[in-house]
Amino acid sequence: MLHADAGELAVVAPLLAEAVAEARLVPGLGAAQVADGQLEVVDAGEGRDRAGRGGGGGHQSSWNEVAVRLQTDNAVRLQLVSADVNDLAVSAPSRAERTEQKIVAAARDLFVERGYQGTTLSDVAAAAGVSDRTIYVRFASKAELMKRVVDVAVVGDTAHVPLADRDWVAVLMNAPTLEERLTAESTGVADLMHRVAPVQAVAMQAEGEEPLLAAAAQAARIDTMKQGGAFWRKLYADGLLHPEVDLDWVIPTVALLANSETYIHMTRTLGWTMEDYRSWRYRTWLHFATTPSAVGRSAQS
Repeated sequence: MLHADAGELAVVAPLLAEAVAEARLVPGLGAAQVADGQLEVVDAGEGRDRAGRGGGGGHQSSWNEVAVRLQTDNAVRLQLVSADVNDLAVSAPSRAERTEQKIVAAARDLFVERGYQGTTLSDVAAAAGVSDRTIYVRFASKAELMKRVVDVAVVGDTAHVPLADRDWVAVLMNAPTLEERLTAESTGVADLMHRVAPVQAVAMQAEGEEPLLAAAAQAARIDTMKQGGAFWRKLYADGLLHPEVDLDWVIPTVALLANSETYIHMTRTLGWTMEDYRSWRYRTWLHFATTPSAVGRSAQS
C-alpha cells in the first residue's frame, strides 16, 4: 500500500493523460481512495513477483503511479502503468499537450462543419488520430469538450493561461494613452471574436440541451461585464476619460455591444469583416470615452 498527498493528483494528471494516449496502461492493476486528506493507493500486485524488477513482493520503487480517474466524489479509482519516473516526468507533459491540441483542433473543425448534434466523440477521436478512450479520459462528455474548444478559442491556444494574464490585455489596461489602450483593446478583441464566433455559434445552439454550456455562456457574459467594467474604471482612474462620462451608463451599454452575439450578428447578418468590426469597436469606444454621457443621464432620470 502506498500513500501520497491528495494534492499530488495535480502532478499525476498530465502523466496520466500521456499514459492513456500512449496506450501503456495496465488495466485493473490497482485502486485507491481519498481518506483523511491522503490518497491511498493499493497495488493489486502486492505480494506478486515483478519479473525483471528484482523479484520480491510488494510495489517496486521503479514503478510510477499514474492515476486514471474513473470515478469522482469521495472515491478515486486508479490504474497503474509501468514506466521510468524521470523519463515520464520530462517527456509526458509536452506529448500530452500535443495530444490535447490535436483533439481540440479536430473537435473545432467537426463542430463547425457538422454542428453539435452531428458530431460524436468517436468522430473527434478518429479525426485526431487517438483512441476513444483517450477522449473520454480527458473529457467526461461532449459538452466538456465543446466547452474546452470555446475556452481555447478565447485565449488562442491550449496553454492554461487566463485571458486576463495575456500580454495584450496588460497593454490595454496600462498603455499611457487612451488611443493606445483602445487600439490594443479593439485589435485584441477582434482577433478573439474571429476565433470564437464560429464555435460559439455552435455552443449557443446546444445550450438548451446542455446545462454545462448554458452555464458557461452565462458566466462568460458576466465576465465580459466585469472585465469591461475594470477596463473603463481604469481609464477613469488614470484620467483618460472625458470628465462628464457617466460610467454607470457606459459600462452596461458597452457590455451589451461587446459580447460575441453582437460580432456574430455583424459578420453573418451585416456581412462585416473582422477589420470592419475592429474599426467600429475602436471608433465607438473612443466616442464613449471622449463624449459627455448626456444620453445616459437623461435615460436614468
